Amino acid sequence: MAGKWRWEASKFFVYVFLPIGTMWLFNQPFFYNYMVGPPTPSSHPTMFKHPIPMFFQFGLDKLEPKGSDVEMQRFKDELAEQRRKEDYVHYLNQQLSLEEKRRFRQDATR
Repeated sequence: MAGKWRWEASKFFVYVFLPIGTMWLFNQPFFYNYMVGPPTPSSHPTMFKHPIPMFFQFGLDKLEPKGSDVEMQRFKDELAEQRRKEDYVHYLNQQLSLEEKRRFRQDATR
């Protein structure tokens, strides 16, 4: 019973770090090159050239925004403007309240 915890700790170490170590080892480029061989242009044709991005290929970069997109953007802008005005009114009310408190303190000290 005295060495039982050492056995459990060693099993835990193996259970946790053996899968991590093997994943690290087998995902290294040197191991891949050793097992499969270095990449060549004939074995990986897309690796050595940059494919045309999808949105350029189909002309999606030249699309005009739809009417609903323009309306949604206008709606978002209106909401942002309304929120900005509400925040400004809240700020002014805070400043007014602080100014009243300051005047009250000045009157109380006289």
